[in-house]
Parts: sequence; C-alpha cells; structure tokens
Amino acid sequence: MIFTVFAKANIENRLRKDFIKSIKLESNKKLMHQTLKRYFGENLTEKILDNQGSLKGDNDWVTVSFTDISSYSTIIEHMSPELAVKFLNEYFTAMHEVIAQYNGQIINYIGDCLMVVYGAPIKVDDHENLAIQCSIGMRTKLNELNEIWKKKAYSKYWKNHGIDKITARTGVHTGNVIVGNIGSDRMLQYSIIGDTVNVASRLEQVNKEFSTNIAFSEQVYFALSDDLHSRSVYLGEIKLKGRDTATKIYTI
Repeated sequence: MIFTVFAKANIENRLRKDFIKSIKLESNKKLMHQTLKRYFGENLTEKILDNQGSLKGDNDWVTVSFTDISSYSTIIEHMSPELAVKFLNEYFTAMHEVIAQYNGQIINYIGDCLMVVYGAPIKVDDHENLAIQCSIGMRTKLNELNEIWKKKAYSKYWKNHGIDKITARTGVHTGNVIVGNIGSDRMLQYSIIGDTVNVASRLEQVNKEFSTNIAFSEQVYFALSDDLHSRSVYLGEIKLKGRDTATKIYTI
C-alpha cells in the first residue's frame, strides 16, 4: 500500500515536471519566433524555421526596390544622434507597415535606404504590381508622416535648409536573382544578388534626373495590371551606369 502511494506520487511528480518542461519549451519557441520576427519579418522567419535555418541559394524571378530619403544628410545635419535615430526609426516603422501589406520582404537597411524584394521568400505571381502598389503606398504614408513631424517640430531641421517636406525616391526593377543565405560559415545573411539588384538601385538615382519619386523599368511596366499600366507615364530612355544599352524609364 505504501509502495503504491509512493509510486503514484512519484508518477504525478514526474508528470508535473514534464508538464512544466513542455510549457517552458513552448514559451522558448514563442520567444524565439518573436525574436526572429523582429529581425527578419514574418515571412522570412517562417521560412527559416521550416528549413531549420538552411536557405540554399535559388534562382528566382522577383521584383526589387530601393527607397532612399531625399537630402537625408542635409536633413539630419543639425539633429542630435538620438533624434536622428528616432527620426529614422519612425520612418522605417511606418514604411515597414506598408511593405508588409504588399508581401514585401525587407532585405536590408543601408543608412536611410530600404532594399525590398517581392516574390521571395514567399512566391507570388504579381510581384511587379505589388512593388508598384507598395511604392505608391509608401509615398502616401510619407505624406502623412510629414504632418506628424510638423506637429513634433521636426520640420524645422529641414525647413531651415529650404526643404518644404521629406520626400523619398524609389527605383523598381524585375528579373532573375540569386536568393538565399549568403555569407561565411560563421555568419550568414538572407540576401539577393544579381544584375536586377544593381538596376533597381540605379533606377532609384534616376529619379533625380527626372524630378520624380518613383522610377521603374520597362520590364516592370509590361507586367503591370491594366489600372497601373494606364496610370504610368513614360519618361524616356537613359543609359544606366554599367549597362551597354539604354533603359526605358517609367513613373506613376
């Protein structure tokens, strides 16, 4: 009888420990998921966990965009480092919300520049449309941010330089890239490489020549929906750095 009671108590104790252990394990999984999501976003986090951290390089057709704040160095020239970081984080947070709506994956923050891919790691058929819709959405969101910054008195930092409001330039191109984990054995980064990336980056700079805030290639233009197609405007041809032939440029 005593042995039976002792054995029962021992089993209950072991079950209790197993239960607590399972709760802790589940809690750790949730914490890991939340932590990864903060650094990689929802889509890439799921991809990383599904593939146990291994994302081999794939050749994919995607759309890439680069977005840069106009006159950024001038804008933050007289800001304290703390305010400059706060300003930039507010901008990135607002832009991230829009990018997430259109299934974009932020690949990198390069200073004030956002590098985004559409069509990876989650494959979608209309990534060209998503990229342009997102670019328009980001432009609208930035206009809203300008009103918020005006109320916070941030605007004095750029109005003193004759800049009426913050604007951004976006370049968009579509094509083949290598997508996956790139880096050393000790440190990897999910990234994309290829000529498509270079063209998208240079299209962002082309906005300066045409006084526009969104510039995209002919390849993107021909893949757009009827609505976006009809709203697009042909700007002309320009020879991008490092390319032999001229590229037709469009805006919206």
